[in-house]
Amino acid sequence: MEILDLKSLPLGMFKNTHQANKKEINHIKKLNFDKNIGGVNITTSNITVLDHPIFKKLSKLIDSNAEKYVTDVLQVDDKIKRVHSWATINYKGQSHGHHKHPGAFVSVVYYAKCLSGVFNTAFDRSAIQDGYFFDYGIKNFNKYNSVTWHVKTESGDMLAFPGWISHGSTSNEFDEPRILIGANYFLKGQVGFKDRISILNL
Repeated sequence: MEILDLKSLPLGMFKNTHQANKKEINHIKKLNFDKNIGGVNITTSNITVLDHPIFKKLSKLIDSNAEKYVTDVLQVDDKIKRVHSWATINYKGQSHGHHKHPGAFVSVVYYAKCLSGVFNTAFDRSAIQDGYFFDYGIKNFNKYNSVTWHVKTESGDMLAFPGWISHGSTSNEFDEPRILIGANYFLKGQVGFKDRISILNL
């Protein structure tokens, strides 16, 4: 039997893209961080982290991979621009709670330092529950019947995904902090079509 996927959401995985050097890691550690209510996720108050000259090479790489994801995977012809970038630190025993990125068309997460960690996604329903919302008995989990996905990550990896997908991470199991840089992208220029009354100038 041949299978054709009718509706899919791609997670772009870029392995071992850039090994952060000591200057980059130390720069991130010296940034001002805000704790969330639970004290689990520690994120920079600066939301333009990649604009610093020390990240000139890295920012170009992240931007390039975001564009590859949009043009080569999503096959979207519209242009994008980076609108936010920040850093996150998880110390031993800390995790990154599930969340979404409001206002982001596409997001990229770069693992600057990651000795342990699993990127998790979560959906309210599986693909086969979109129509009939039954609590099916599952023989083996696959992309049609699963509501969660788990991706092991390492230092140097990048992930690209639609910003509205709920995602998080498992706890950091090592004494060394887990350090990430995130970036959000939005559409720019003219989007849509005049004859469809959908045109926007962004």
